Amino acid sequence: MAETYSPTVVKACLSAGANVLNLTGREHESEIFQLAAAYDATIIMCYVQGTNIREVRDFSNGIDFTERMLEHFATRIEAAETAGVTRVFIDPLVSSPRGGQERLEHQVLTLLTSFRLRGLGYPVCKALLAGYEYFEEQYRDIETFFAVLAALGRTNLYRTHEVPKVRAVLRTIQALP
Repeated sequence: MAETYSPTVVKACLSAGANVLNLTGREHESEIFQLAAAYDATIIMCYVQGTNIREVRDFSNGIDFTERMLEHFATRIEAAETAGVTRVFIDPLVSSPRGGQERLEHQVLTLLTSFRLRGLGYPVCKALLAGYEYFEEQYRDIETFFAVLAALGRTNLYRTHEVPKVRAVLRTIQALP
C-alpha cells in the first residue's frame, strides 16, 4: 500500500508491486486514476477539502457532512470508473494537524454516520486516528475507541497502528448478540 498524491510516487510504488493506493490528494487525480487502472490497483479515496488531505478547510461543528460527502465521492468515483479503476474504497474521515474538541466531535459524527455513504456502492475505509490530547503517552490507544464508533457506522476496512487491540475490540463487538 502506498499513501500519496504524487503521480511520480504512485508510478514508482505500482512498478515496485504496490496494489493499493491511499489517495490523499486531488491535484493530479486523473493521472493517478489512469495509473491505478493500468496496474489494476485498488484506490482508497480520502475525503479531501483542498488539493491534499493536509488542507482541511473546516470541520462539521456538529453538522452532518454526509450529503456533501456523497456529492464529493460520487463525482470522483465516476472519474475513477471512467479511467478504468475497478476497486475503490471511500474514506470520509478528515485528518488534520488541528486537534481538540472540534476535531474529536467531527470524527465521532463522521464515524457514526458514514454507513450512509455505502449507498454509493463502494465499501467504506476508516483510518483510526491517534489522540494525543486525550490519551497522552498512550495516544494510539484511542484507535480502539474509534474502532467501536467505526463498527457502529458499518465500516468495511480499518486502517490502524494497533492491529491486535483493534482486532480484539472488533471480535468482541461481533460476539455480541
